Amino acid sequence: MTRFCLIGPTYPYRGGIAHYTTLLARHLREEGHEVLLLSFSRQYPNW
Repeated sequence: MTRFCLIGPTYPYRGGIAHYTTLLARHLREEGHEVLLLSFSRQYPNW
């Protein structure tokens, strides 16, 4: 078992990167790896 930390947008955000990150995490877990997802509370800063 390997540990992975994926950083980026994930579900419920929509779009290619969020979709891919979520699917990658799911696939890695199905293969028996430990996965930690770190995502954002907002996609854009309050500038």
